[in-house]
Amino acid sequence: MKKFIIILLTLSLAISVAACKRNGGEADASPKPSAAPTDAPTDEPTTEPTAEPEPEASLTEQINAIFEAAPENQMMLGEATAVDLSDADTAKYYLGVSDLSPVKEAVFIEPMMSSIAFSAVLIELTEGADVEAFKSAIVAESDEVKWLCVWADTLIANNSGNTVFFIMTSSELAEGYMAAFESLHEGDIGQRVVRTTAE
Repeated sequence: MKKFIIILLTLSLAISVAACKRNGGEADASPKPSAAPTDAPTDEPTTEPTAEPEPEASLTEQINAIFEAAPENQMMLGEATAVDLSDADTAKYYLGVSDLSPVKEAVFIEPMMSSIAFSAVLIELTEGADVEAFKSAIVAESDEVKWLCVWADTLIANNSGNTVFFIMTSSELAEGYMAAFESLHEGDIGQRVVRTTAE
């Protein structure tokens, strides 16, 4: 009888051990979290979002930046104003040229009083326009006595790509504003076209 109980206990112990191992084995067989990458889809972005390109500054913003960077003067200047290219006489007054076909848009700044010889114009030319020919034309054709009782002694035009800056005033002011334009576009500047006038 003792032998039977020992065998029964041994058998019972063996079955318990086997059951524990089987349950433990199933737990071990379950998948474990892994740091390795998977091909499973995810809701999170896989790359950093790219920054939107900054919009190019308007001509008004660009000419205002030139005036902010230039030496100060005591003139009462008006605000940057778009040139009305549909009015040939007005456009010629500010741009100095009759052929407006290369001009996409333009803005000007002039004094609030017409007794001061000062005019600054920023012009964007159309794609493929002859920039050098336009600079030469605006300097040669602009009327340095358009204010009637005063005149500009220096006319300068230069460009950065298809953008042309033209200034017509005294030599000191013209140099200061043109230098400001060139410093804002350092490394992408053309050659100046200059005309000086006598009294």
